Amino acid sequence: MARQYLDRLGKTDATYFGEKTPEHSGQLPRIRQLFPEAKILVLYRDGRDVASSLRRMPWMSSDLYVNFMVWLYYCTVLRRQTAEPSPNVYSARYEDIVNDPEHEFGGILNFLGLPNQPGVARGFGNREGIPEREYGWKERALQKITRERVGVFREDLSRAELETLERLGRHMLTTHGYSLLTTADRPLSTRFLLKLSFNLSRFVSRLPWDLVARELFTRVAPDPPVEAAEAAVFPALT
Repeated sequence: MARQYLDRLGKTDATYFGEKTPEHSGQLPRIRQLFPEAKILVLYRDGRDVASSLRRMPWMSSDLYVNFMVWLYYCTVLRRQTAEPSPNVYSARYEDIVNDPEHEFGGILNFLGLPNQPGVARGFGNREGIPEREYGWKERALQKITRERVGVFREDLSRAELETLERLGRHMLTTHGYSLLTTADRPLSTRFLLKLSFNLSRFVSRLPWDLVARELFTRVAPDPPVEAAEAAVFPALT
């Protein structure tokens, strides 16, 4: 996978390779089995900002609460799979990175075994490897690091929306160090829960279930060759 990607970009002197597809979070046990020396860098952000931002993405649900549930899912998966201390796992918060990029990137580079280069914190993204169709929602990643997007949910969300999100995720938010702005104790109505379940079902029905079936097959079948196992984990590149 790394060789094909770097060949496409024309890079022949790369020493390290990273992959950041969120869906692969659920495949961490298999990835770590195949690549035991892999460094797992966990980056997370306030779920209220995440949910507010995702509903503007063309490939996500327009339902704020569905997107928040997706955030809760990833947080749960990552906490379960990184619960045991490991020198190959490192976590960093988006808010900390944009508030003090030099310090935070210093810690990340140290974790990766790379020399600390202050210029990393002053740099910004480039268009290499980004399909043109994705510029609409990755434009900010091409700009310099800024604090402007921290806490945007305070302006984007109504009081009722905020109360609902904090009721749904009060434990996960506080566990990750995010303060609640409401009491988070307003009961959720049966009507709301049924609507959320329906919208979640609609969203889940659009997921690539054929890939899930393929992964399950690799677990119940006799141990396949490494090449076949890699194809199951990274089907988009096979």
